[in-house]
Amino acid sequence: MRNHERRDVDDSSQLRRYYTLAEANENVDVVRRSFDIIMQLRTQAKRLHDRMEANGYPAVVDDEAQVRITSVDDVDMDDEPPPPVILRWAGMLRAVYAALHTEISDIQATGGVIKDIETGFVDWPAVHGGRAIWLCWRYGEIEIAHWHEDQAQSCTHRPLSELEIEDA
Repeated sequence: MRNHERRDVDDSSQLRRYYTLAEANENVDVVRRSFDIIMQLRTQAKRLHDRMEANGYPAVVDDEAQVRITSVDDVDMDDEPPPPVILRWAGMLRAVYAALHTEISDIQATGGVIKDIETGFVDWPAVHGGRAIWLCWRYGEIEIAHWHEDQAQSCTHRPLSELEIEDA
């Protein structure tokens, strides 16, 4: 990929930062560490959700990691508080979601855009041959190895070698 210049391009009246392959790859270690933690946290969250639901108190989590406990039998929880173990699990779930938000923020601070948190897909905006593209990384990869067109869906990832062929 020849285009190694970092660019800030006015895109639809918003300034979008574009990354070179080298710049995006510099962020992979940070993103990998965050996804190591995210995968563990997601397992913990699922386990806590399952426990609470199995005991008749499913939890609903909002965007600010606030946990609301509901009862399967009685949606109005104002009359009777949940048992202490449910409250403890809800507190643990709150902490897990707060930690998830921190890791997601750390990834976003690299300029990466999380495309799929379950599989660990992250894209960085880039420019190649005068057109906007996305450099793609997936959890488990050593470095960025794929790209896709700006408007393409994640299922159309193409190897970086195709960009080098276009440059020839």
